[in-house]
Amino acid sequence: MSVAGSPVVALTDEAGAFTLTGVPAGAATVTVSYLGLADTSAAVEVAAGRAASLNIALGGEAGVTVDAVVVMSQRIAQNDALNRYRNSDAIANYVAADDIGQFVDQNVAESLQRLPGVSITRDQGEGRFVSVRGVGPGLSTVTVNGMRIGTPEDSDRAVPLDVIPSGSIDLLEIVKVPTPNMPGDAIGGSIDVRSGSPFNENQNYNFRYRLEGSYSELSEDFNPEARLNYTSLFSVGGGQDNLGVSLGMNYLDRTFESNNLEAAYSFNDDLGDDEFVIEEIQLRKYFVNRERFGANLNLEYRPTANDTFFANALFSRFTDAETRQRSIFVFADAT
Repeated sequence: MSVAGSPVVALTDEAGAFTLTGVPAGAATVTVSYLGLADTSAAVEVAAGRAASLNIALGGEAGVTVDAVVVMSQRIAQNDALNRYRNSDAIANYVAADDIGQFVDQNVAESLQRLPGVSITRDQGEGRFVSVRGVGPGLSTVTVNGMRIGTPEDSDRAVPLDVIPSGSIDLLEIVKVPTPNMPGDAIGGSIDVRSGSPFNENQNYNFRYRLEGSYSELSEDFNPEARLNYTSLFSVGGGQDNLGVSLGMNYLDRTFESNNLEAAYSFNDDLGDDEFVIEEIQLRKYFVNRERFGANLNLEYRPTANDTFFANALFSRFTDAETRQRSIFVFADAT
């Protein structure tokens, strides 16, 4: 946003709040710009040495006149991600929660694969490790709400992101080129998983749920999935709502099977000249059960326009039970 006739500009926070400093006394016109919406202007009278309050409601989509309004969360999510990208000081990409909800991604790794320059490795068909710009997963850092997390692997720095369900997050951010204020070990990039703020919602009360199910034909099992999200704003001490509570829970139980055929080849001189032949075949059968449970609780208190107190908690439990049957046929000795 900007003030007409002056160099004063500012950016809003995630809830749309803003503060303009150095505005000359007298009548002023404030213009708000947001990618995907038409610019909106409002007049305000500024007294010398005193603060003035101004509420601005953004208009409709830029350059579009419609007779009816159709609400589509995917468009809102795209605008949110693009505006964050435009205002970022680093080379970064974002995935908003509404975009995540449009797909059947089971975990954070699978949600990140939709960003440019990002690839993932899979285990039994599910995304696990994330590679940024072709650099190994072990050379990227992972944070949750800005706090560094470690890895359960005993011999690798790579953080398996399949342990965090996609239903527990509000925003995903990938910084592909770390800035000077970031840890120096993020050679590949930095991944930040955010659980969101209750003030990001456009309503004082919001309750969302999602129920899904899938059927595995090979194992003949039905796999349920459920997500619940609750957000509410309260007023403490009277006046505007200044206390926000956000609670989310999600559950997934997936049972499936897979068949695998692996072969080993090598050069063999028993036939005279070196021949490239098969030496071993392994027939494998996997029985897999993966269960995910996630919960997040966010409390945020804003006593004034410039002060924010918050407490964020994210819990994730992931169990992976695999049983493998294997038959090995060895041909190396020609017996």
